[in-house]
Amino acid sequence: MAAFCCFAIISCKKTEQATTPVNNENGTAVAPLRLKVNAAPSGSPVARYGQLSVSGRYLKNAANNTISLRGQSMGWSSWWPQYWNANVVNWLTDDFKIDVVRASMGVDVTPGYLNDQTNQLNLLKAVVNAAIAKGTYVIIDWHCEAFHQTEAVAFFKSMAQQYGNNPHVIYEILNEPNNTQTWPQVKSYAQAVIAGIRQYDPDNIIIVGCPNWDQKIRDVADSPLTGYSNIMYTVHYYAATHGQWLRDDCAYAISKNIPIFVTESNGSEASGSGHLDYTQWEAWFSFLETNKISWINWSVSDKSGELCSILVPGAPVNGGWSSAQLTETGNYIRGKLRGYAGSSSTGIVSGKTYRITPVHSGKSLDVSGSSTADGAVVQQWQYGGATNQQFIITDVGGGYYRISPASASAKAFDVSGASTANGAAIVQWAYGGNSNQKWQIVANGSSYNIKSALSGKCLDVNAASTANGAALNQYTCSLSSTNQQFTLTQLN
Repeated sequence: MAAFCCFAIISCKKTEQATTPVNNENGTAVAPLRLKVNAAPSGSPVARYGQLSVSGRYLKNAANNTISLRGQSMGWSSWWPQYWNANVVNWLTDDFKIDVVRASMGVDVTPGYLNDQTNQLNLLKAVVNAAIAKGTYVIIDWHCEAFHQTEAVAFFKSMAQQYGNNPHVIYEILNEPNNTQTWPQVKSYAQAVIAGIRQYDPDNIIIVGCPNWDQKIRDVADSPLTGYSNIMYTVHYYAATHGQWLRDDCAYAISKNIPIFVTESNGSEASGSGHLDYTQWEAWFSFLETNKISWINWSVSDKSGELCSILVPGAPVNGGWSSAQLTETGNYIRGKLRGYAGSSSTGIVSGKTYRITPVHSGKSLDVSGSSTADGAVVQQWQYGGATNQQFIITDVGGGYYRISPASASAKAFDVSGASTANGAAIVQWAYGGNSNQKWQIVANGSSYNIKSALSGKCLDVNAASTANGAALNQYTCSLSSTNQQFTLTQLN
């Protein structure tokens, strides 16, 4: 963020003594590397995907299958060092279900690498070493805008020497070039830093930024770096500021075969605060998932009043965070990441039938009048065990579910009229796969919030009524509101 703003459980990189020198992309002979085999913990991201590479615009795993990584960024090492520890990395991996953590080391702020080198390196290494031990991918992020080229080359050479034999490591060589730096200038800087890294690490991914705080991806598309392998380019978005225009620019880059990795994003304004735009945020998630673009959320920090911080002020420094210790953003992104990780993360078994109970009333969701017609209203009613009070929950991919009444299984919960407004009714309708018929189910303590893929708003029992017949609608999420919390009881 700008200052203002499986196939196997063994992952391999080269380790036995090479018999001939290795050349980097510029043809310069470098010392041969040793082939090292790293045993990643079974089931970990690195165990699943192994050595990463880039082919065309796609990120590939060791089996040459297209993948995308999803993860969470640490806050600035300069200002939230208390969270830069192995316990937090482990918690993000185990509970948030991240594939990748971004270690955003402050460089030219105070304190930062240029004026507090020993402490900043110790923080960085704590996160990188923890990620390697956990089997989680980790981005080493030179978190600044200015080039500091001489220092950056020396730093990344050192990182490549220390960590280049681990497939976990990804290098982000400049966080956000600003609006005074041109793409030719960024390219020149990138060429120098890439050459330094490739002396010691021939194949781990290197991510290059672009001007205007990583928004001028069109400049990259029109004149990309050439002669290098395993290079990607980053775009940063804050959904309440960066909307369809930036997705259009990304689409332009994709059309030119540019590999994009979104290393920083959030639903807030670019300042980190303002408001959360769930409609644009969900549009971004849909775009990224459709195009197999990896993404990372910003940030593990507890700054008071900052919407993009995932922690409330004073949240525990070693992870283990409860829902109450996460901000609205923290709860939302945790649910999103866990949803993408699969049904095992939510406890939901796809294709099974559930009773859905509003926490505030103890009643059950119910299709009015046991109707099987399109447009029948979803409401709450005292539970009697009828099939219009039982719902089949099916994973439809991308972290979303379809919710179908057992009494009319070809239909599904539907936001009437595909509205994004507060108060829009929830009805049943023939399932067509539209975003107003897909739902994210997010753990909230021992219950769940159920969010529309279209609007990002939550299922809500109207006016928090406890009466039979109270209608279900959508409303801006309030994670403490029990009329937006539901328990799911598996019936079969």
